[in-house]
Amino acid sequence: MTPLLQVNVCQSEDNFKLLETDLLNDLTEAGMSTTISLNKKDIIISSLCQYSVVDKVRSCLEQFKDGLITKGML
Repeated sequence: MTPLLQVNVCQSEDNFKLLETDLLNDLTEAGMSTTISLNKKDIIISSLCQYSVVDKVRSCLEQFKDGLITKGML
């Protein structure tokens, strides 16, 4: 199960604390540093989504765009 789904299904602070180690690594990779708590669940989900959908693939898309420019196709 992905970290995003694990966070989404957590309903108690105790369950959330069990995810803390893995979640901290994923949030650090996404560039977010915060304390892990259930009341920040929406912020954490939003940050992980932003990173997964946009930030993680941005460099690949930039390289693709640069290649198209180099070949005169863009």
